[in-house]
Amino acid sequence: MTFFLLFFLDLETTGVDVASDQIIEIACCHAPTDPRCQGACFSTVVRATAEDTAFHVHGIGPSEIAAGPVFGVAWARFLGFVENLQMATVQDCSDSECDWDEGPPILPSELTKVVMAAHNGVRIDFAMLLFETLRHGINWMPLQNWLFVDTVSLVQAVGLSNLGGCAKLQCLVRGYCVGLQAHRALDDCIALRAVVQGIAESYGVCVLDLLRDMVVSLCLLYTSPSPRDKRQSRMP
Repeated sequence: MTFFLLFFLDLETTGVDVASDQIIEIACCHAPTDPRCQGACFSTVVRATAEDTAFHVHGIGPSEIAAGPVFGVAWARFLGFVENLQMATVQDCSDSECDWDEGPPILPSELTKVVMAAHNGVRIDFAMLLFETLRHGINWMPLQNWLFVDTVSLVQAVGLSNLGGCAKLQCLVRGYCVGLQAHRALDDCIALRAVVQGIAESYGVCVLDLLRDMVVSLCLLYTSPSPRDKRQSRMP
């Protein structure tokens, strides 16, 4: 049995050019199966070397950025957060669901599958993570093992007329949650999670079922797969 762990991801960056701009904040929130549960969250500022850090957009000051870890350390902490939840899922697996006495030991990554969701993730968040790992010579293989979904696809599927006519996260939160502190990554993660859970509830389905047909693997994010390839990339 495979368990799917859904996370909502958001980054703050020095700009929107994934080939040259840098990440200055990483945040991620787990979406538990029971929407009444809050879910664990992770957030870290990342030390950047760029002179212009786009303070006017996100409000993260130079002193806060300078005090943050370098990207390699922040990336390791982010992976640790995800992997710890994978391990917790394995530990919670009952004996009736998992037979630990037969065959080789099952790794958390084999028993659980990470699904990472972000708003405009294909254009910004997912691409930026990939470029940053490549720029720093860091192993990006964890990304290859994950599945991804851009919630802009959800907005397009539901229809803008049903969501107030605006696809921006700041517009979407008005109907589903309050208290969004715009352009801080953790607040955006929590807000996006609330929006998607609200949409799922309005359709009477769980969040994973709502997103199931929009999920793809990393190798298909930036290519033009055939319809057959897209079907193969989805969750079973």
